[in-house]
Amino acid sequence: MSTLKVETISHTNNTSGLTIDSSGNVTAPVSIGSAGSIIQTVSATSSTAVTVTSATTWTNVNPTVAITPKFSSSKILITHSASMMSKAQGGDIQMRLIRDSSSIAHFGRLYTDIENSDWQSWAMTWPYMDSPNTTSEVGYQFQIYLQSTNGELRHNATVSNTVTAASIAMEIKQ
Repeated sequence: MSTLKVETISHTNNTSGLTIDSSGNVTAPVSIGSAGSIIQTVSATSSTAVTVTSATTWTNVNPTVAITPKFSSSKILITHSASMMSKAQGGDIQMRLIRDSSSIAHFGRLYTDIENSDWQSWAMTWPYMDSPNTTSEVGYQFQIYLQSTNGELRHNATVSNTVTAASIAMEIKQ
């Protein structure tokens, strides 16, 4: 393996190109990437199943994901995909997105009214476009909610086994 060590990369007409400081940070004389460019992507997966049986309690689900935006004006596209199961009779199922410690998105309600012994299952994806306006690390956590005193809600599980849920944070330059 070879190593190339440089401090500056210049054009043949001697105009400044890229500069690399002693910490490895790269500086360019022009903006890198145009509006709409994907700057970075962070993802996480989890095979941990979460079961909710108590009513009116928001419960954290895995995985969480954190991203440090390069630009304060960037948008962050957060996507969470997972399997869900319910046997809640006459109850609401909800999901929300937490940024650091604040709720920033609510993904509506799914009303179920099936017999208590019957399971209803589905695969879902929840996308959200966030504008955190920072270059500090931002953490994202999804939560589920069951509003029923007679039932059960499972995230990231099927009747017979656990599956894998995924969360993705993608920085998009504006």
